[in-house]
Amino acid sequence: MDAKPPSRLPLVGLALAAVAGIAVGDIFDPDPRFAVAVGLLCLVGGARKTWALLLATAAIFAAVHVWQWQDNPSRAWARAIAPEPRAVRVTGIIIDEPEPVQGSVGRWRTKVRTEKWEVDGRTFHRTTDLVARWQGESTPRYGDLWSIEGVVAAPEAPRNPGQFDARLWRERQNVFLELRGRETDRSRLIARDRGSAVKAAAIASREWIMRALGLGLENDESVRAVIAGITLGAREDAAESFAEAFRQTGTMHLFSVSGLHVGMFGLLLWLALRPLGLTRRHSVLIIVPTLLFYAMVTGAQPASLRAAAMISIALGGLLLDRPVSTGNSLAAAALLLLGADTNQLFQPGFQLSFCVVASILLLAPFFDRRLVPVLRPDAFIPRRLYTAAQKLQSSLGRALAATLSVSLASWLGSLGLTAGYFHLVPLASIPTNMVAVPLAFAILALAMLAIIAAPFSSWVAVVFNNANWGATSALLAVVPWAASLPGAYLSLPPGWLLPPAQLTVFDLGTGGAQLLRTREQAWLLDTGATRDFESVVEPALRAAGIARLDALVLTHGDAGHIGGAPLVMESASPRRIFDSTLRDRSRVRRDFHAALAAGKIPKSLVLPGDRARLGPETSVEFLFPHPGRGGRTADDQTIIARLDQGAFRILLMSDAGAETENFLLRTAPETLKADILVLGRHGDDLMATADFLAAVQPRAIILAAPDPFRDGSDEAALRERLVASAAQIFDQQECGAVTVTFSEDSAEVRGFLGGQAIEFSPR
Repeated sequence: MDAKPPSRLPLVGLALAAVAGIAVGDIFDPDPRFAVAVGLLCLVGGARKTWALLLATAAIFAAVHVWQWQDNPSRAWARAIAPEPRAVRVTGIIIDEPEPVQGSVGRWRTKVRTEKWEVDGRTFHRTTDLVARWQGESTPRYGDLWSIEGVVAAPEAPRNPGQFDARLWRERQNVFLELRGRETDRSRLIARDRGSAVKAAAIASREWIMRALGLGLENDESVRAVIAGITLGAREDAAESFAEAFRQTGTMHLFSVSGLHVGMFGLLLWLALRPLGLTRRHSVLIIVPTLLFYAMVTGAQPASLRAAAMISIALGGLLLDRPVSTGNSLAAAALLLLGADTNQLFQPGFQLSFCVVASILLLAPFFDRRLVPVLRPDAFIPRRLYTAAQKLQSSLGRALAATLSVSLASWLGSLGLTAGYFHLVPLASIPTNMVAVPLAFAILALAMLAIIAAPFSSWVAVVFNNANWGATSALLAVVPWAASLPGAYLSLPPGWLLPPAQLTVFDLGTGGAQLLRTREQAWLLDTGATRDFESVVEPALRAAGIARLDALVLTHGDAGHIGGAPLVMESASPRRIFDSTLRDRSRVRRDFHAALAAGKIPKSLVLPGDRARLGPETSVEFLFPHPGRGGRTADDQTIIARLDQGAFRILLMSDAGAETENFLLRTAPETLKADILVLGRHGDDLMATADFLAAVQPRAIILAAPDPFRDGSDEAALRERLVASAAQIFDQQECGAVTVTFSEDSAEVRGFLGGQAIEFSPR
């Protein structure tokens, strides 16, 4: 048998074999020399059999992946130079567009390719990529050569469930180190323009295009952000206000330059070149490099490069006068991209791109064959006898059938990955995309016209931008409306897999938040700071399939505990809000109360003894504060609650200190006994006194990380008291978030990092 698979799609089998080989290499980490030997044996001993070729391909790609992933020289250097955080001076070239660090003035973050390392008086010439964050007197640009002094370390692993794993994401991009620069005068610019001339031209073009697309739209940031997002994949802060609606309707892909955008751009180029009378070959010779440069202008994101490669390979068949096989082109692009970087396989964008295109190739024709007969005129009427109305119906029916077929196929192709990554099913995706995609095409076309006109007449560019304002405004009206419809999307909670109750104590450093879930309800106790909610708590809610909270409890006015409350109202719409009867000086809390009043949103004030049920055996009892009892700080007025789950109890102390503990010991000592004690950090008072611990008698203590900028209690004495209690201590500084899971007759406490765990039965 010939080595070529007996199919008109010979590359598809090879691409699938490559995928299988990479997966095997990632899971089992085989010796690459052994994998290569297996591949060679298959080729030699298989006598040109198809199975031998496929097995050899899998073995070779497994070896390549191990070399690129596990035996990576950058990984080895990171392990050697920085097993622990270490002071260094690095000289390197900026290879990406620098981004300002949010909340810091004059501080930047970007990717740097090093040339020289100075460590402990020694100099090493080592080329490796790292992410640098530093402050300099000069504004950094792509291609700059900088000398940066700071501390280098491996990126931190996520410390909370549902949190984006930036460490793994960076490692998949061959980045194993982060460098945090010190003072301004210790980092300096050495030279300019040391990067790629092509990429520098693409960045300059991108900046010019952004200015051209903003002409006449200076006063409408939202519209400008959408146009920039659809045309260039640029993400601006103004787009975040409506980003959730695009996620819920499955139209978020419009803001990521991918196959859809590159395909639309290529189609617009083709339509623009046709009137010029160019041959098909000459048109392809113009379109292919233009597509590649467009991918560079949009930031050279993997999705745009993948799409440009796929379309370029397909168009390349036209140059060779060969029939274009979309399936073979797709497989060839996959082989090319995976051969260059096997870690592409683990990028969601790669998976979505190829799954969607493959689904369209396989399923769209099937749906089209069944929809066309339904949408066209009577099948028994010969086409030559169609009336004008029937001809119009036939044309519209075919167009609608094609659109529906592609939309349905792409929705099915992305369904599994969308559910897995985003924990929701956008049920309104098909009809919304049928409206949104043509609008996006119009936005991209008008943007191209504005870009072409801008060098010659800014007035004409403004005209096109104003026309684009109409198309963009229509898109911003359609998508949020579709997202607001009942049943527009379906969140995917684990459902029956949930235990009777589960408490997650997030590790937020100086802030705090806990997620309490039962099979019936979901409560959030505090939200963390704004940034913590966005990066930790909200992803955890999404990962748990929680579209709406049953209750939000605001323990006290610390911004590190309730700073994210306004965002909770937008994203999770809690049915009830529990708040303290006491007032404090917190501006964050006052602003939130004013927003509730303006929106006529009610809240419930808790009193000692109030109890709320979350399930058949689950309830929360509020123990503190007492009305009229003030305190020195917000920490002294915090809500204290006890979770009762069957025979188990968890005491949630928030940031209370010794003053509050003593008050509870005097007034309600019988309410304090608990199996698990959750401790925050008081700003300047002792906490967890010996008498208090004796009253609680905890078997496990979850202790928040200390705030290095607060005095607080004597740390050494606190640790002695906790150890003397004989409880197992879950120090969040070491174990990250802590999850308490209740079954019918046991409770398990488990740290997110390090594997620390304890399980016990009722007393």
